[in-house]
Amino acid sequence: MAFKKIDVKKIVEDKIKKDKEFPKAYEEVKKEYSTIQQEAKAKK
Repeated sequence: MAFKKIDVKKIVEDKIKKDKEFPKAYEEVKKEYSTIQQEAKAKK
């Protein structure tokens, strides 16, 4: 079974345009991810 290619950037852009709450939630997730990356890097 082959995997279906998706364009994540386009999906996110569409969600941002359609859903008024999505941009705020998406930015929060990006900040949390960045914090986790920094903590993981500091542990190494």
